[in-house]
Amino acid sequence: MTKTGREVARFKVGDRVWSYLPIRKNHIIEEDRVHLVPPGLRDEQIVCIDPAVVALMSVREARFSLGDKVAIFGLGAIGLLVVQMVKLSGATFVVGIDPVSSRRKLAKKYGADLTIDPTALDAGLEIKLATEKKGVDIAMEVSGSYKALHQAIRGTRYGGTIVPVSFYHGEAKDLNLGEEWHLNRYRMVSGIRVESEPYRDHPRWDRQRIYKTVIELFQKKNLIINDLLHIVDFGDVLEAYRTIDEHPDRWIKLAVKYR
Repeated sequence: MTKTGREVARFKVGDRVWSYLPIRKNHIIEEDRVHLVPPGLRDEQIVCIDPAVVALMSVREARFSLGDKVAIFGLGAIGLLVVQMVKLSGATFVVGIDPVSSRRKLAKKYGADLTIDPTALDAGLEIKLATEKKGVDIAMEVSGSYKALHQAIRGTRYGGTIVPVSFYHGEAKDLNLGEEWHLNRYRMVSGIRVESEPYRDHPRWDRQRIYKTVIELFQKKNLIINDLLHIVDFGDVLEAYRTIDEHPDRWIKLAVKYR
């Protein structure tokens, strides 16, 4: 905080604050849109609050039980945080599925027991083969791909749960609901948006508690973000966004350094 208006009561010059704002060096904004950075949080962790919030929402919607086996389709920032959260929730077997080798490698570092390249192998079949031909109890689809959603269904055991975490676009050409979905009594759970209130477990859980929990997980070092961020200087941000758009395999999540 470099300057405050006369009526600002919650902040003072020098405070570290965070908010959802566009990339620029200075912002003039109402104080109720800004949050004080909690003690002990590094800048890199603050950048990861947003994907961690989405990850936590999806894990809570999945209704985990100790000993469940889980597959995560899509190992971007959200998916990699989901990998860690399902391990924290007591998953005994975690599969990560992503075509990018560096993301699969990081998923292993974060706790995945098995990773699969869906461009080289039949992901649904490989999950079944790794689970005594039963499938996982819960499949989290975090890539936004209809093809991945179909494989998530194929890799889930009878009566299991599929949680689509992503926002889907276009026609669902690669999604076939006339196969396993029609036969295996699955449960599919939507509603991952933090803004979609009230939640299913309202009033015990609300948006404020979700954010508070994510911050506590970072403060207690239950979540790690080593190698998750690629940090660039403010002057290089346009080229960095161009790179991540044209070469999504190079980095996972982008952060900008202003000084």
